[in-house]
Amino acid sequence: MRPGAGQKALFAASTHLADAGRPKSKTRTANELQGGFAWGSQRGQRISTSRTSREGLSQSGFEETLRAREADRRAAKEAQLAEQRAAAAARNAAKAEAERREKEAADRRAEEEKARWRAKAAEASAAKKAAKQKNNKAKKGPSAFKLEEERRARAAAEVRAQEERAAQLAAEQESARRAEREAAELAGAAERAALREDAELAEALRRSEVDAEEALARRVSRCEEAVSSESTGGGGDLLQRVERLEASLGAATEGSLEERVGAIERLIEPEAGEAAEQHLPVTEPLAAVSLADAGLDTGRPAAPESTMGGETTCIVCFARVKSHAAVPCGHLCACGPCSELMRECPYCREPVMMWMVPRPV
Repeated sequence: MRPGAGQKALFAASTHLADAGRPKSKTRTANELQGGFAWGSQRGQRISTSRTSREGLSQSGFEETLRAREADRRAAKEAQLAEQRAAAAARNAAKAEAERREKEAADRRAEEEKARWRAKAAEASAAKKAAKQKNNKAKKGPSAFKLEEERRARAAAEVRAQEERAAQLAAEQESARRAEREAAELAGAAERAALREDAELAEALRRSEVDAEEALARRVSRCEEAVSSESTGGGGDLLQRVERLEASLGAATEGSLEERVGAIERLIEPEAGEAAEQHLPVTEPLAAVSLADAGLDTGRPAAPESTMGGETTCIVCFARVKSHAAVPCGHLCACGPCSELMRECPYCREPVMMWMVPRPV
C-alpha cells in the first residue's frame, strides 16, 4: 500500500462529511447528513477493500485511479445535490401549496363571516324597518273609542241577524202548521164530500128501487086490467097479485118477480104492452140521463149517446121509446121489454143490478 493512501481516504471521507455537514441552505435536514456519513463509510470500505490492488499499481496508474475516483465522487456529489435540490423544490412546492390552501380557506372563512355579518345587518335593518312601520301604522290607526264603537256595531248586527233568523224560523214553522191545518181541512172536506156522495148515491139507489117497485106495481095493475075488466082480488102485495095473475092465466113461471111480470105481459096480447107504454107519464121525448149527468160521480167515463134510431129510441130494438135506465151505471138506453132481457148495460157492458124508470122532475 502506498504511503499516505489511508490518510487520503480519510481526508476524502472527512471532506465529504464536512461538505455534507456544512449548511449550504436553510432546507438541509438530518437525512442529508445521514446520507453523507453513509457515503463516507461506503467510501472507506471501498478503499479498504481495494487496498491490495492499489499497492500493486504504479504511481501513474494510481494517480489516474485517484482522478477517476475524484470524478466519480464529484458526479455522485452533484447527483446528490440535484436530488437534494429536487427534494427541497418539492418541499417548497408542497409548503407553498399548503400555504395557498390555508390562505384560500382563510379567505373563504373571511367571506363567510362577512356574509353572516351582512345577513345579520340586513335582518336587523328589516326588523327595525318593520317596527318603524308598525309604530307608524299604530299612530295612524283608529283610536280605542272608534274600535269600541265598531265592536259594539258588529255585536248589534249579529243580534239583529239572530233575531231575523229566529223570526224567519218561526214564520216557516207557522207556515208549516198552517199547511198542515189546511191539508187536514181539505182531507176532512174530501171525506165529508165522499160521505155525502155515498149518501146521495144510496138515496138515489133507494129512490130507484122505490120507483122500480112502483113501476112494477103499475105493470101488474095494467096486466090485471088486461086480464079482466073486473078487479082480480083487491089488496095484497105484488107477489100475491102476480101469483093470482099466473093462476088466472094458467101459467107458472120461474125467476124474479120482474121476470114473472114480464112473462105475464108477453102472454097478454101485444096491445096490452102498447097500452102500458101509452100509460107512461111521458109528455115529451126524453134524453139519456145518467147518474153522472145528475151530478153523481159513478167513477166511470160517460158513454156517448147512440145515434142509431134517434136519441129517444131503444138502442136494442130501435122500435120503442127508451124508458128504463140501468143501475148502477145510470144509462137510459132501453125500453121495458128489452130491459127485461138485458143483464148488462148496452152502452158500457157493466153488470146491471136492476132497471129503473126515471121520474121527470
